[in-house]
Amino acid sequence: MDCIDLVYLPQEIIEQILESKVLSVNDVLSFGTTCTVYWQLVSSSNKLWKTKFKQMWPQLMVNEAYKQHIVTDWFKEFRERWVIGRMTMQLVGEMSAQFIKYEELSAAEFWKFNELFNTANHRLCLTFMIDELKLCVNQENRNTNLTNKYYGMKALTHLRQIEV
Repeated sequence: MDCIDLVYLPQEIIEQILESKVLSVNDVLSFGTTCTVYWQLVSSSNKLWKTKFKQMWPQLMVNEAYKQHIVTDWFKEFRERWVIGRMTMQLVGEMSAQFIKYEELSAAEFWKFNELFNTANHRLCLTFMIDELKLCVNQENRNTNLTNKYYGMKALTHLRQIEV
């Protein structure tokens, strides 16, 4: 049986393979870094990034605010959601050392979240932040960081008040 080199596969087939649920976003990005042709394919495929976005954050697709949002560049949208999520969780991670001696937190203690919300240049930043915190709080994994869950719940309550 003859081997077929990957380079000779049509881009549509490669795209379908990359859209598989089995492949993580890191797998797709790693594949893209193998050569410029594949990076061009990976970074410019709207269909691929829309699929990966839906796989990673399916709950956002049913969010009312998100349903009204029109996306033209899914790679950029994926990056924005990922970056805002990471920054949100970084802020949650910093809270335990900062507020360990506090019994209750006032709205003023969440100024960093407000700053992120106000400085991010995505109109759905608040929706993304709330979504990331919901994922943190609703994790059912037994090995979850309970401190992050606790402060995530506090931050989620604060951001939901802003949302209203």
